[in-house]
Amino acid sequence: MTALVDVKVEVFFDMTDVTPAVFFTLDSDVLDGVGILGGPVPVDITQYTYSVSVSRGRSRALDDMETGTCSVRVRNHAGYFLPTELSDVRIFDEFGEPLLDGAGRPLFTELGVFGYGNIKPGRRVRISAAGVVVFDGHVDDWNYSFGSDLSADAGFVAVDDLAILARQSFTEWTTSEGQTSGARLTDVLDRAEVAYPAAGRDIDEGLSLLQGDYVSHGSNVRDYATLIADSELGRLFVSRLGALTFQSRHRVANPVSVLTVTDNGTGTAAMSGVGVSSSTEQFYTRVSVDRETGIAQTVNAASQEEFGVRTLSITGLLLSTDEQSFQMATFLANNYSTPVARLSSMSIILDPLSPVNQALIASLDLGQAITATWTPRGALEPVTAKHIVEGIDHDHDVDGLHIVRLSLSPGPLLSVFVLDDAVLGVLDSSAVLAF
Repeated sequence: MTALVDVKVEVFFDMTDVTPAVFFTLDSDVLDGVGILGGPVPVDITQYTYSVSVSRGRSRALDDMETGTCSVRVRNHAGYFLPTELSDVRIFDEFGEPLLDGAGRPLFTELGVFGYGNIKPGRRVRISAAGVVVFDGHVDDWNYSFGSDLSADAGFVAVDDLAILARQSFTEWTTSEGQTSGARLTDVLDRAEVAYPAAGRDIDEGLSLLQGDYVSHGSNVRDYATLIADSELGRLFVSRLGALTFQSRHRVANPVSVLTVTDNGTGTAAMSGVGVSSSTEQFYTRVSVDRETGIAQTVNAASQEEFGVRTLSITGLLLSTDEQSFQMATFLANNYSTPVARLSSMSIILDPLSPVNQALIASLDLGQAITATWTPRGALEPVTAKHIVEGIDHDHDVDGLHIVRLSLSPGPLLSVFVLDDAVLGVLDSSAVLAF
């Protein structure tokens, strides 16, 4: 069974000052007659959109997570999407005074359907595909184009809450020695100058123990939060549902695959294209890890004799001991010292899939595992392996297809073993040491 992908674009407009009568002159699907008054409410503007794209995550496992972005283009021939400076949509009397309704609110022309003063940065945006939310963020910028043929388009770019952290700075403070990475991040988010909502978090406890340090006045909140994640070798991102998410390094140690993608039509979905990275993109024969006030810990892999020195250097971490730096260097050397061709990306066209499988693909999030089976041209047997989702892009055109592109990193070839860990420390079940 196939189905066109159902995409919904919602912007949370403030309808407090908009006269309800305006909305009953338009298609009732615009607002469905719900939530017109009382502050920001989700307004479905899908019928005006012709292009939607979403980009979240990163390309490779050792990169920092990028701010999630969403770009939406709308047809603006009726002038519904104009800022206050370009169009005054209030109704005036013969004396030039705004007409008011019985409650004292301004009366608007039909052009004011989305509210006077709503077309500006800061409004919340929610994008759904196949009934599943794939992006939740806030408008960062509106832009417009007007053609000589009287065409008129508008659009906005939205960003997720990593951008909010990037715009914030600390007052000076001193952190506590011996905190886990998750506890330190929680302290960051609880700071009065940050005040990140507790309801919008999904924070792992973390495994790395961090040193106490002095955080200077004016230092950037996102940069420091990213340093915490790097010290964990974890992931810091905003989920598709809008939650600031911190995953410890053990979150993907022994991953459980959530779906299967193949190149032969079986499984949840079929690949429409794959990318294979060269073996040199993440291949290191020497790894050096250094922490603040510590001594750099360097591990040389055996493959250095064959391939020469290829160095990965990580500096300035918040780890509390050099032993943790050595463990991280050893782990990275074990995982990145062998050159291999890897499946680095894949594309999936949602439109041919059943509604159920469309929703399964749309519900993928960063840090989850999928199983990929494909047969490279010239190979006799298919290759099946788990991969971790590092990046997710959605591209939807009303006149075209809905394409999902995944950036991937290899899952562990074997289960990992962690001493004294209740889940990962079971003997005779693992073969690779983690830390």
